[in-house]
Amino acid sequence: MSTTGGSSSVSRRIVAWLISVYNGLVAMGQRVSQAFADIDVQIAPAPRSHSNLVETVKGYAAHERAPLKRHRGPQRRMTARARRPRPRPSSSSQERLAA
Repeated sequence: MSTTGGSSSVSRRIVAWLISVYNGLVAMGQRVSQAFADIDVQIAPAPRSHSNLVETVKGYAAHERAPLKRHRGPQRRMTARARRPRPRPSSSSQERLAA
């Protein structure tokens, strides 16, 4: 009788171990599926966010166009003046500076 009770205890342990291994494998499969779903969720909005970023930059460029145009004219005039050769001072003005 003790052999029958001992073998049933071993068989229960084996069955419990098999159930535990099966549950572990199922849980691991669920984690893998969830990981791939998370990757899909992160990748999916990328094209939308790219187009949103492009639209934001276009809007910002349109907003900044007016101030740039206002400053472009005076800036061009200043650089044109800086590029012009300056007249050489006459000898009489050099003498006045030396005195």
